Amino acid sequence: MILNTFSLISLFVGFISLFLMAAAVLSALHFYRQMRSVEGADNKFRAKDRIHLSFLLLATAFLIRLASWPLFYILLQSYIPLVPGAMCIYGATRVMPAFTAFLQILKPLAFFLIGGWLILYRLDLSLNTHPLTQKIIRFLAVASAAAIIDGAAELLFILIFSPPGVTVTCCTAVADIRVPSSILRPAAFFAAPHLPVLIASYHGFNIGLIALIGLLLLRKSFRAIPRSLLALVAFVASISSVVTYAAYREHLGPKLMNLPDHHCLYCLLQYRPISAVILGLFILGVFSAIWPLLLNQLAKSDEAAERLSSLTRNLLKWALVCLSISWLMATALS
Repeated sequence: MILNTFSLISLFVGFISLFLMAAAVLSALHFYRQMRSVEGADNKFRAKDRIHLSFLLLATAFLIRLASWPLFYILLQSYIPLVPGAMCIYGATRVMPAFTAFLQILKPLAFFLIGGWLILYRLDLSLNTHPLTQKIIRFLAVASAAAIIDGAAELLFILIFSPPGVTVTCCTAVADIRVPSSILRPAAFFAAPHLPVLIASYHGFNIGLIALIGLLLLRKSFRAIPRSLLALVAFVASISSVVTYAAYREHLGPKLMNLPDHHCLYCLLQYRPISAVILGLFILGVFSAIWPLLLNQLAKSDEAAERLSSLTRNLLKWALVCLSISWLMATALS
């Protein structure tokens, strides 16, 4: 275990968020069972109010968990001088590669589920009778499970992390010496002659997604956007995220760093901090493009229909702004 400023902050954030989540989830389930068992409209209304008090506590815990994603990479960066052979965050991830990979997959998943739950909860709060309480409880089980596993795994990672006695393999041996830079991607597609195809795909998918969202927002405001079109937006956003990752790894990252032969995205964040803003806006834009489909699947209620339509448009507007700024910044700086 390594104790420094960032590990102590991460431990504090982890313990506080887990304690708040456990207390909020247990109390919410207790009040939910109480609401279902009591009789009388007044008693059910009081029980539902108590549930929403638990939800407010849970929302606080979830907001803390959202901040843990960037804090995790700051923590890894603080470990770099203590790991023999590490020159960037990638070297720190080589100490426990499988565990670190698990955390790096779990954190965006938890971020997406927590964000979706918070938006759904905010929608239910805006309605007079709170018709989405049962669906919020069901979705809560999934979101809180992801958040609790993420928090517990991060705490375990901090407690057992210890610098190895041998030198680790850092990013240059994996991202630069191997051709292609990852053995999981076919050389036939990512070789130099096909790089223009990848870059054209990056610009095509990003511009296409921005244009598709813009066209949906041009529809008359009183008409709800069909779920089929929201599914199309979510699908294009998902494909765009994969293409964008490959484009940053193979071309945009090296261009932003002014290191044409270096393909490490961790170094990109370290050498060009502005890239964290670009990638953060892109991730937020992609999630904002997918959340409307999730909400329209969960919030099927006549009372919620009008508010849901307005919320869907607001999320798509946010996605349009984030994706546009991210694409323009990446294009201008590379």
